Amino acid sequence: MEVEQAKSYLRSLLNRVLHIYTTDNRMFVGEFKCTDNIPLEQDRNIILSSAHEYRIPPPPSAITGSSSSLTSTNHPSANGPSGDAGKTVILDLSPPRYIGLIVVPGPHITKIEVEGALSPDTDRQSGGAAALLRRKEAALVPG
Repeated sequence: MEVEQAKSYLRSLLNRVLHIYTTDNRMFVGEFKCTDNIPLEQDRNIILSSAHEYRIPPPPSAITGSSSSLTSTNHPSANGPSGDAGKTVILDLSPPRYIGLIVVPGPHITKIEVEGALSPDTDRQSGGAAALLRRKEAALVPG
């Protein structure tokens, strides 16, 4: 990706809602405001506004009696769609926490999702709405 394409893509994300996953099993959801203007080898920190923090429950093998999780094997919902009796269900009981403005350190980011973004597969299934929008935008730009 060329530098100008990358800058254009970042500009298109401004004020969009991002879901940022971190190495310590948290997810931050907020409006993308800016990132570092530094070489790619550096941190690539991201700043979100109006952000909320969510705790992602650890995998079942990592649970050692956490007080914020509830483990149930007898609840009817523990029998999944295939009817597997005795399946363990883990519920995270911690509510989201309002953070406000936050800097998420680049080295701790594991995944970034754009809320409401269409994947190429979804775009094809929806009749190519994103492709149609691109064609309309191209028609508006004098050639």
